Amino acid sequence: MKGFEIKIQLYGIYPQISRELILPEKTTFPEFQKIICKLFSLDNETPLGFWHDTEFDGYIDPKNFLVEKYIYQKFYFEHYDFNNKEVWYEVTLNRVVDYDRNYATITNYSGDFNLDKIQEELKSMTILRNRAYDIIINCEKTKEVIKREFLIPEKTTFNQLEKIIMIAFDTKPISFERDDVLVDDCFKKSIKIYSQNKEFNIDVKKRIYSDKRFPLLINYEGGLNPFDLWWEYYPKVPVDECQCSLDDFINTEEAIDSHS
Repeated sequence: MKGFEIKIQLYGIYPQISRELILPEKTTFPEFQKIICKLFSLDNETPLGFWHDTEFDGYIDPKNFLVEKYIYQKFYFEHYDFNNKEVWYEVTLNRVVDYDRNYATITNYSGDFNLDKIQEELKSMTILRNRAYDIIINCEKTKEVIKREFLIPEKTTFNQLEKIIMIAFDTKPISFERDDVLVDDCFKKSIKIYSQNKEFNIDVKKRIYSDKRFPLLINYEGGLNPFDLWWEYYPKVPVDECQCSLDDFINTEEAIDSHS
């Protein structure tokens, strides 16, 4: 796993008031908002949102996106201070690091700050909650039944799901036109998907607990052997974007903890 070593500081304030921390890569904007509010003792119920700049141009819709989508550029968080005046917090990426914790870790700060207390509170704000979807993907309009069953982490993006389908069904590229959106917001009903040469239907069986942090193939029927396809495509697909781990193929009983 990777993490983002970032700096958050009050914009236009001197002397500087800032917090530096490592953020897990799968952090969403709503989670990041709670972290900022905790770091600067803000009310999490009354924020004004995230922006590309301080001129109210480029509002970032936080609902369905990972912070990773915007972390490589400077962006801002807007809030009110105690005098009901707008205050801006500038977010800057220092570097990308290896990071295996599921909560944010404070690395440095300036200004009045209770480090031990806030760090303990951040530990309880876990980013990866080991939730997943048990889904079945069917290849439609074929004489042969072709389907694959996956455990998909709730923070999988459509871009990652596209790569999974390309490999598992040996199909041409798919375009959801919402690559960085999380599938979590859409996995509440059956979904039709079209590639350049095939049609697919995704059915969500249930939302479950899984101890895996990556998509896992747990069953398949028909078509070309997905293991063979995985090894054919593997060099083209970054592991951290689409680690189906077909070499770790295990059955449902071994993959799923029944506690939801």
